[in-house]
Amino acid sequence: MTDIKLEILPSGHIKFKRGSKKYNEKVRQVISHLVDNDEEIMGNIDEFLIGSEDSELLIGDTIFCG
Repeated sequence: MTDIKLEILPSGHIKFKRGSKKYNEKVRQVISHLVDNDEEIMGNIDEFLIGSEDSELLIGDTIFCG
């Protein structure tokens, strides 16, 4: 089982990390419930998450982006 960590910031924004395709799918499922599956928001989420799915990790288990 993969744990998903989401942080709700004081501004109301949701902070989360991205990872493998399997991890990102679980993140998508959780967030889609939080935003009532809003197509525009989910499109933005998918665009953010997809950038990490084909990345190869050389060391560790976390993908960092700037």
